[in-house]
Amino acid sequence: MEKQTRTSGTLPIKVSKEIVPHLSIGLYRNFARAVKELISNAYDADAEEVKIKLDLENSRIIVRDDGKGMGINEISEKFLTIGYRTPNSEEIDELGRKRIGAFGIGCLAVFPYCNKLQVITKQRDQNQIIELDIDTNWFFEPEGTLRVIEDAKVPYRMYPSDLPLEVGETIIVLEKIKPHIINEFSQLKPKGKSSLDKFSGFEKFKWTLAQYAPIEYPPDKAQLSNYFHDPATPMKLYIDGEQVFRNVPERATILEMDNKLFGEVAIRYVIMTSMAPIEPEEARGLQIRLRNVAVGLPTDFDVTKFTGKVPGKLNYLCGEVQISQGLTSALMIDRDSFSFTQDIADIHDFFRKKLNVWNDNLEKWASEDKEIYESLLDMKDGDQVIRELREAHVIHFAPERLRLLKAPLFKRGSNEIASQNEKLVRALSKVKDYKVITDKKRVSGKELPVQVKTENKTILIYEEHPDMIETLEMNDHKFRVKYDEWPYLKVAYSICQLSDDNKVVIFNKAHPIFGSRLSGEIIKRLSLGMLLIVKEKRGGKDLLRKLNLLLEHTLVG
Repeated sequence: MEKQTRTSGTLPIKVSKEIVPHLSIGLYRNFARAVKELISNAYDADAEEVKIKLDLENSRIIVRDDGKGMGINEISEKFLTIGYRTPNSEEIDELGRKRIGAFGIGCLAVFPYCNKLQVITKQRDQNQIIELDIDTNWFFEPEGTLRVIEDAKVPYRMYPSDLPLEVGETIIVLEKIKPHIINEFSQLKPKGKSSLDKFSGFEKFKWTLAQYAPIEYPPDKAQLSNYFHDPATPMKLYIDGEQVFRNVPERATILEMDNKLFGEVAIRYVIMTSMAPIEPEEARGLQIRLRNVAVGLPTDFDVTKFTGKVPGKLNYLCGEVQISQGLTSALMIDRDSFSFTQDIADIHDFFRKKLNVWNDNLEKWASEDKEIYESLLDMKDGDQVIRELREAHVIHFAPERLRLLKAPLFKRGSNEIASQNEKLVRALSKVKDYKVITDKKRVSGKELPVQVKTENKTILIYEEHPDMIETLEMNDHKFRVKYDEWPYLKVAYSICQLSDDNKVVIFNKAHPIFGSRLSGEIIKRLSLGMLLIVKEKRGGKDLLRKLNLLLEHTLVG
């Protein structure tokens, strides 16, 4: 149907006097965050979907929503009134949402990034389409400050709509996008994921919108969606036809979720970890949200500054803090922070302590995991045992995060020499919520030597499993290794001795040489090797005693 203009004219743009000193071309230095303001407007207009089309070949970006649209009075009194302040309200609309509103700068936010702004809107239950054409360049002085607006007029047209009466819609077209925005989007080759600076232009734009905008969580994060959105209906966002979901770091698992009241301020929060450094680094810390929109980027609440230490696992933590009641009047105009209040101070102090506690927990888990991994290093079925332990959340970290050393030359701790079984029992006994049980019955190698029983929170270790039997190979002979204690002074076999059938080597755990810095594995090989060399020689016992003393004096002093 050909457009037939029924009505045309101009509407004034008005600027609230109280907001003028805060406005400039640099209010939103990030283009994606400016576009986010348009998405927030759509959210407040009961939109369930927002679709963004990047028509960069024609220097144009189109933002379309299925909200309730605007009539001529709403356009004049709200959309074109920069600084129109929405009264604070805790009321919930028909979609279960609280209005984002606040400063009324959504229209102005995108002005610095395009030369022309076109608005096409149809209000629900009305049959008229309204079109506006705004020359955005006119509103700024050369140095970037907002021009003093006097009698500024925006032309508009009204004509009949072909859409059903009950349908609402708003289309905002950013024409003649500024060249630096086009150039940024043309950077197609990402350099990595560690920080936003290494993202491609498009990925950076998408990530930023996904971080700030009031949109859906990924489908596999239903627990987060139910906890934060209920009862509000989330909004879908599409960029070039692909749905974009709220950022949740890969493999992030929930450590804690709760709600709390600070004076008149109510919050819900979730603390998560990926058991690895969160990427990009801008996602580390807790994301504060007010009315479902991000306030700045995630923060660690200055943990290092206030605690005087650098927590080693702080960069492994992420999460969200949703302000479900209060603080709307404390929000700064750039939506990056809040003005200082006692409630804000209390919230910051609360989460500093929370992050510190979880950092300490992760450090403890890492230490426990490292001991478990190292007790399994030489086990034939160690990898399968590790998989079971990780699936049961007995082990938390991947081995590459723990700097494991296999058969080190020197000890890195003061652990006494111990059998495979003793080391494993000691390591697993430190795991909270699980009880370690040992079983001495002989089992075949077809069964795993360590079995996790999640139903009753026990870990069963078969001591006589082939994988649990320690052996040493020397001179083409394999010896079973056992441990015992006996007086070592003035005896030939002070460090180790063989069984009567020469199939078992028994090491003396009481000998001080095992308390030296040299690895127990190296000591066992040296002492057994010397024993085998001299045991058949005439005067072998006396020579062995002298060699053992030499080792002792060299390593122990």
